[in-house]
Amino acid sequence: MLTLLLTACDPYGVVVSPTSVATVLRVTWEGDADTVRFTSPGRSGTTSGAGEALIVGLHQAEQVEIRVSGPSGESRPVTVQSGILPPGLPAFTVTAGDAAPWPMLMAAVGTPSWTYVIDEQGEVVWYVKLEEGLASTGVGLHGGLPLHNVMDTDKANDVGAVHQHAWDGTLIAETRVELGHHFFWMHDDGRLAYLQADVRLVEDEGFVVGDSLRIVHPDGESELLWSAWDHFPWNKDELIDTGFYPQGFDWTHANGLSYDPVRDSYWISFAVQSSVVEVDASTGATRNHLGFGGDWTVEGDGFGLDVGPHCPSMTPQGTLLLFDNQAPDDGTSRVLEYDLDFDGRVATPLSELSSTVYAELLGCPRRTDDGLTLSSWGSGGLVTVHDGSELVWQAEVDLGFSLGQVMPVSLP
Repeated sequence: MLTLLLTACDPYGVVVSPTSVATVLRVTWEGDADTVRFTSPGRSGTTSGAGEALIVGLHQAEQVEIRVSGPSGESRPVTVQSGILPPGLPAFTVTAGDAAPWPMLMAAVGTPSWTYVIDEQGEVVWYVKLEEGLASTGVGLHGGLPLHNVMDTDKANDVGAVHQHAWDGTLIAETRVELGHHFFWMHDDGRLAYLQADVRLVEDEGFVVGDSLRIVHPDGESELLWSAWDHFPWNKDELIDTGFYPQGFDWTHANGLSYDPVRDSYWISFAVQSSVVEVDASTGATRNHLGFGGDWTVEGDGFGLDVGPHCPSMTPQGTLLLFDNQAPDDGTSRVLEYDLDFDGRVATPLSELSSTVYAELLGCPRRTDDGLTLSSWGSGGLVTVHDGSELVWQAEVDLGFSLGQVMPVSLP
């Protein structure tokens, strides 16, 4: 249960009140004021608005001094206390570095599951709690506001959707993604790409679960762009069913999706097929196929494709980043980076980032605009920031949670 604040009033009409997020405050006022200044032990800054503004990024249960100002002057200070975080919200322990370069938006799968933001000190400063039986593994931003996907934890019910919340916790948009799972990509123009479980009845085999890449347009129309059924050769007899889907045999198990604006293409990983595929974003054609059944030469020790690759993405430097869970007997999981020679179809290893954990589930790295590598280590429970090969920041989440995607976020 959220801890509510006592409303604090000011002769200039300033009113501070709680929102559904304990660490977010709403400030309202009358007159020509347009700037809100706030000071607290965890975060200080300014925000703006016309008669109303939100203060986002506070720590729980801390004193906050607030003033509003405008052409007519500045109000006297109003002091309130932020609320208490709800029980069950995962906490982080920073184990390397003093402060992260930026706040981070991420998803955590547990009982219950959450989407939330941690600040540079590893403190939870924003959150959305998912209903019982639901999980989220993918996050994004659109118009500066957070997005996360929703799916049934047991995969038995099709509740796939992508939600967008305002910073006060209000659900402001919901896009249906039929049989959606793992990850999605929201484009600036409002197109939403997502991974779809593509279930088909195969003669003499029963129900089999492949994967498709679908696009939901801003008008709500859904388009099939690419399907594993049209690309991968039938090889069910060579595989062992993971049991992931109750609907049928887990044939391809897509588990990563990203978009490369330079090549205008999507990159998808397939754990069961031990492959990474590049799909033309305009035509839906398969451009490249690395790994099992592909026509690329992969140098090094198997490109991390031997046991279920996760979350491929092209970096701003034009290299391919990939999470390699590895098998339990191989030791800890790792993040791999490869140079891709598209003309010669050769992938050459460039770097490897290791950790102290083995992540059986999930795991997702990304290269940020400032050249750092931000990685979630799935069921290993770590979030790391590397500058080249140097670990500059690391935090561990509470036991019982697996981490989905993580990305930098700017707080308003």
